[in-house]
Amino acid sequence: MATLSRRIAGLDDTLFDVVESQTTVNDRRSLLALHHAAARLTGGGFAYLEIGSHLGGSLQVLVRDRRCERIFSIDARPDTVPDERGYAFSYPANSTARMVAELSTVRGADLDKLRTIDASTATLDPQLFDARPSLCFVDAEHTDEAVRRDGHFCRNLLGEAGVLAFHDAYVVYRGLSAFLDDLSRSSVEHHVLFLPDTLLVVEFGDARLLRLPQIRKQIAANWQGYLWTLNHVDVYREIVRQQRDVDVRTLVRQHRS
Repeated sequence: MATLSRRIAGLDDTLFDVVESQTTVNDRRSLLALHHAAARLTGGGFAYLEIGSHLGGSLQVLVRDRRCERIFSIDARPDTVPDERGYAFSYPANSTARMVAELSTVRGADLDKLRTIDASTATLDPQLFDARPSLCFVDAEHTDEAVRRDGHFCRNLLGEAGVLAFHDAYVVYRGLSAFLDDLSRSSVEHHVLFLPDTLLVVEFGDARLLRLPQIRKQIAANWQGYLWTLNHVDVYREIVRQQRDVDVRTLVRQHRS
């Protein structure tokens, strides 16, 4: 246990090597920094909630850590998921049974603390949960409407204090902006951080995350996430550029005729 906690505190991204995870190396280090923060700031013994688990890649460290006493995994398990990038992503054989089988291969995994819920937050009542999470992670449907809804669901569960992280912020930035505007209009105390490569983090209550060197280390590297996200949306600039070139050539041909 001591070795595991030290590896988490040291942001050892190889802890994610067992179960496939759709995250970058920097994402994994940022998730470990938040994991470490949840354990430190609660004094150990925290609950975790995740929306959108797929194969369980982002759960594989948490199932090993005894300090994480409860895990809620919410996933409606659709075959395809709409996305703000303009096309639906396919997730064949997307089942809870498959995720549990993957997580069972993780050394030291305690799956008794895992509660899986095959549903959307649109149909769930936060009052049904028997533990209040300290850390929530949203990585489900990448649409503005869904991320805003998922954010409010987590906010209701977290209460006055806790941490909420959103994956792929560069995709659902409009939904995140709307969610943050909602918080401001409601005078909810919150603090916002960006951790590389793609995590927007909202801390409710007192600003405590910045006290931890692991969080500060990731913030110091968030320029990498800035460039990473720009490179991954560059395809849309290329589409516009190509269309502009086509339009120019069309105008030239029309002028010559």
